[in-house]
Amino acid sequence: MTSTTQAEELTDKNLEAYITRLVSEKANWTPLLFATYDGAIDDVKAIVAQEGDAAIHHALKAEGTTPLIVAAEKGDILIVKELLGKDASISLQNKAGKTARDVALANKHAAVVTAIDESQLTGPKLYQAVYRNDIDAVRALLERGADPTWKTVAGKMPIDIARGDPAILALLEERIAANNTAKPKGTKETKRPKAKENKCQIM
Repeated sequence: MTSTTQAEELTDKNLEAYITRLVSEKANWTPLLFATYDGAIDDVKAIVAQEGDAAIHHALKAEGTTPLIVAAEKGDILIVKELLGKDASISLQNKAGKTARDVALANKHAAVVTAIDESQLTGPKLYQAVYRNDIDAVRALLERGADPTWKTVAGKMPIDIARGDPAILALLEERIAANNTAKPKGTKETKRPKAKENKCQIM
């Protein structure tokens, strides 16, 4: 089922029900937060298709919670993977200073913790975080082992699109230098070592 079809199936009645709950229960909750809380995966997909990335990354000012944090706390692995697949930020924190991974770990949702960890270890995720100028996500990805020399099919690395952000550029250069230092003796040091071939179509 395409995202367009899913969006069409999100009826006015469903939206009205969510709006009613916004007013009567939690005035500052978004439709996506309610759909996530209810475990309504089809509505989650439809709302994201309608509202775009803003719905995924929206964090409540009062509570600091996000759809990903709500799904992680409930242990809803399907919605967690759906949101991670849409590049939901793993670095945002709730008012208690906890990330989605933190709440999943506290509630012993091992599958969710694993999914979040795996989402951080990919080159595309690091590249996207650099593109968004999300320094917290970049730092978290690097700390968990993301490869700073991963290349797109166009041959671009995260460092190539970080030139306009000195802080992010410094993080990437520091990690590349550290990786070079850790190489066995006799290995030629390069600032931009060749990354493993990746067929991801990020340009």
